[in-house]
Amino acid sequence: MTQAQLAQRLNLSDSFVSKVVRGEKRLSLIKSREAAIILNCYMDDLYEWIDIEEGKR
Repeated sequence: MTQAQLAQRLNLSDSFVSKVVRGEKRLSLIKSREAAIILNCYMDDLYEWIDIEEGKR
């Protein structure tokens, strides 16, 4: 699926989704859930989680 296709399915602009992919913007909790359903994955799979205490990924 392209970013443009995902943007259309989420009812978001192509540029907004591009900024999300680059880490410049974040999806709302609801849009994250919708994206996970569309992409057939877990919401956790959409993010890179960083351990704040250790600064490790």
